[in-house]
Amino acid sequence: MQFFIFVMPEVSNRASRSFLKDWIPAQQTAGMTNQLLCLYKEIIYMPNLEERQGRTAVIYWFITLGYMVTIFYLSSLRNLNLPSLPQNSDKVLHMLAYILLAFLFYHTFKKSGIRKYVFILAFLSASIYGISDEIHQYYVPGREAAIGDLFADFFGAMIGCMGASFMKS
Repeated sequence: MQFFIFVMPEVSNRASRSFLKDWIPAQQTAGMTNQLLCLYKEIIYMPNLEERQGRTAVIYWFITLGYMVTIFYLSSLRNLNLPSLPQNSDKVLHMLAYILLAFLFYHTFKKSGIRKYVFILAFLSASIYGISDEIHQYYVPGREAAIGDLFADFFGAMIGCMGASFMKS
């Protein structure tokens, strides 16, 4: 009976590996079955670290972009039909929304492989999105852009980045 051993060159770049020509026939020996099983588990069942990180980054980007679309949709509504809230309590809602957005941006950038200036990038991304959201609300009938909302967005983005930076990612 013949077994095939997968010979993997010591190259980290997957594109440079030729999977078909690296299979070589070999005779079955005592330790070969165990080696083959270990190689099979490593190659087939367990994607390499770069692949796992890439998949995780894509998932984080989808979550972050989905949340951004949700904010855009909610700010497009003429009337949110919220129960009567005390005056300026919408600032708390803005702050909470942008805490989560900045938190998502922070972790998305980290999972995407960005290591430097993540705090600043996440804060700026959430803040710029807050500015664009207020500009968008200016043009929605029944809604208004307010500088207080913008400050609440900035404050929420700062808190979200601070919270995310204190957590392990």
